[in-house]
Amino acid sequence: PRPLLSLLVLRWYDYWSDPDRCSDYSTLNDGYFVDLFDGPCSMGKLLPGEYEVYTIFIRRSADLRRLQPQQLRALLRGRNIAAWYFVWPSTSPADGDGYVSERDFFA
Repeated sequence: PRPLLSLLVLRWYDYWSDPDRCSDYSTLNDGYFVDLFDGPCSMGKLLPGEYEVYTIFIRRSADLRRLQPQQLRALLRGRNIAAWYFVWPSTSPADGDGYVSERDFFA
């Protein structure tokens, strides 16, 4: 059956870097995603079996340039579609883990 919601999730590849159990702001912490999918009022609780998730792990800004939006869109079968971006756009190449080029992010 067609899901109610399709999610395209872009996140940093090294999601285990932050050793804290949970964080409500760090994209380098997997606890953030555990809360979104399995925590109270999460999709897993509110929409069990009604959604699909495609995750793209980003390691560097160049990975964003390789994405093909039309092909990604064709994967999403849900009646509603959303994208979640869990990388930080930046104008400084020295920002480090979790950051991508602002130009590539918004291209």
